[in-house]
Amino acid sequence: MIKRSVFLCPSISVPIEDPAVRRDLRLLYQFKRISSVCCSKYYFYPVQINLTLSRLSELPFVAGKILQFAGGKKVFAFYGEMGTGKTTLIKEICRQLGSNDNFSSPTYSIVNEYFVFPNSELKTQNSKLIYHIDLYRLKTLNEALEAGVGEYITGENYCFIEWPELVEPLLPADYVRIEIKMDENMREIAIFIG
Repeated sequence: MIKRSVFLCPSISVPIEDPAVRRDLRLLYQFKRISSVCCSKYYFYPVQINLTLSRLSELPFVAGKILQFAGGKKVFAFYGEMGTGKTTLIKEICRQLGSNDNFSSPTYSIVNEYFVFPNSELKTQNSKLIYHIDLYRLKTLNEALEAGVGEYITGENYCFIEWPELVEPLLPADYVRIEIKMDENMREIAIFIG
């Protein structure tokens, strides 16, 4: 089930030509200090879709909708408690992007690389990479930087991050935020841009 909603807040219309102001407003929105932040040409309008996943067979549909909603954005941050299905969802998104690699959780390796092969089973210069990052074991932003997370986030490849709280200051303004909540066997998935 898909619900599409656009949030506008008439009480807050702050010009945000300065990227620092935009970042601060986005953080206020994320931490629920304000209900939304405004900006079209000058204002920021967070957009959200909500999906409900009740069966594993719905996973390809949900992954496709997430990619469609993301509109080519490359950095995705996945929020959710342990066992909500973050890694499973990332695996399906990678499949939809064209990767046939063996997918696994990068909890111990921190970063897994998956290849997307354009019309070939061989890893070539034309292959694209997908980075799957799991920051669960890291304790500080400095540890994340030492693991190279900053370079992955600013690169041209897709980057999927589990447990992204440590690196939120590094995320681009237009990253895709995915929040997964579990209620028995149902998963409520909220997807935000920015």
